[in-house]
Amino acid sequence: MSNPHDPSRPAAAPVAEVTPATDHPMADPVALALGRLMAISETSEGTSITDEIEKANRLRWREKLRAAANLPERAVRVLSGPGQPDWWQRMWLLAENRLRKKPGAMLALHGMQGRGKTVFACAWALDYLDRGKSARFIDLLELEELYDAARGPVEGDDRDALEFTTENSITVGLGREGPALLIIDECGKSRATDYVMRKFFLLVNQRYNADLDTIFISNLPEKEFADWLGSSLTDRINEDGGLMEFKGEGLR
Repeated sequence: MSNPHDPSRPAAAPVAEVTPATDHPMADPVALALGRLMAISETSEGTSITDEIEKANRLRWREKLRAAANLPERAVRVLSGPGQPDWWQRMWLLAENRLRKKPGAMLALHGMQGRGKTVFACAWALDYLDRGKSARFIDLLELEELYDAARGPVEGDDRDALEFTTENSITVGLGREGPALLIIDECGKSRATDYVMRKFFLLVNQRYNADLDTIFISNLPEKEFADWLGSSLTDRINEDGGLMEFKGEGLR
């Protein structure tokens, strides 16, 4: 019998290490993905991959909110430019005290054209978006067109039902189920029809009851703007927001 310890005996071939076939074409892709996530679960900075995924999801959500906000690009460009004038901080603090006092605030910005009302309102919209809240910008003429389109040329017995469904979706979509902040520009610029004004007040009333914030913008002087809004809506605006006059240097 040969001696297994005989130095003249050829050495046995080393036993190959058996490793899971994770890179095999037939490997479970879910297991592969989980394995790779576990392998990089800690970054060089010690941040977990879960945190990175949540951060990416928050960024995607904000991008989605920004796209839906319909903010005027001109106003956004002004905000990305040089610093704001001296009066800006004073007005911002005043608005902040009113808008953040409690949910459902209504703020009315008025003053001559070009005084920064729209830019100021859009800055607030970006503030909401940065905090993960929704915002939407629309002017009254656009709102009127939406309602007019909802009453389009539909014939037959289904006309009333279709009108109600479409108009109701506009009202509810901007009203009680609308964004956290709705900005309505060009209030009082032209004489809206009685029909549009009824829908406008219904929409605003829904937002008031749902505790959603609303900013109105107009070039009218205070008294004319208050007359246009009507006593009932003006009273509600004065509850938690109020009328703010813009009379400083322009931003255009």
